[in-house]
Amino acid sequence: MATSAVLHRTTELSEPYRGTGLRTGSKFLRYTLPGFEPGEDGQHRTIQARRIKYRVAVPGYEWLSDDQIEKVLDCTTHARDRFLVALLAVTGMRIGEGLGLRREDMHFLPDFTSLGCRVGGPHVHVRRRLNSNNAYAKSHYSRWIPVEAETVELYAAYR
Repeated sequence: MATSAVLHRTTELSEPYRGTGLRTGSKFLRYTLPGFEPGEDGQHRTIQARRIKYRVAVPGYEWLSDDQIEKVLDCTTHARDRFLVALLAVTGMRIGEGLGLRREDMHFLPDFTSLGCRVGGPHVHVRRRLNSNNAYAKSHYSRWIPVEAETVELYAAYR
C-alpha cells in the first residue's frame, strides 16, 4: 500500500518526460513516505515506474486569412504561381502535394467518366510517386480533392 502511494507521489512531482517514446524506466524516489525503508545506501530508492508523457500543442501553426491570400495572389507575377497559390489555398494540400501534381491528376471537366474516373465534377487526384522535381505527397494513400471553378479558370489562364 505504501509503495503505490510513493509511486503516485513521484509521478506527480517529477518533471514531464520529453525523451524517446519509452513509457517505463528507472526513477529515483526523491520523496518518500514516513515508514518507507530506503535500504542501506538508498538502493530501494530506484524503482521501475511509468513515465508520464505530456503532449504539447505545436504553437507554430497559423492560417492565412482571405485578405492575406488575396495579397499573396496579387504579388504573383506568373500565371503558374497564381494557380499554385490558389490551388493550395482552396484545397489545403501540402506544398509537396501541389508541386508533385501532373496533368493527368487534374480533372477539371464536369465529367471524366469516359476516361475512367468515377469522381464527378472538377477535382484533383493526389498520389504519392517519384517526381523529377523530388516533390512527393506525404501520405501513402491516394485521394481526390474537389476544386472550385475559379481554380479551373486560373489553370486555363496558366495553360
